[in-house]
Amino acid sequence: MVVQAVYRRRVLRRREAAGQRVVGRGSYVVFGVMAAFLLFAVFVFPLLVRG
Repeated sequence: MVVQAVYRRRVLRRREAAGQRVVGRGSYVVFGVMAAFLLFAVFVFPLLVRG
């Protein structure tokens, strides 16, 4: 696991040096899904359980 982290950091630095975007579009999609689930769990789910 540590080897993967070191390798990934090295690859990201190499891409950054080459002028490419480091964070892909997929990361933003995953972040958006996680945020939507968090909002659902905090606000919507308690209303459904009570009602």
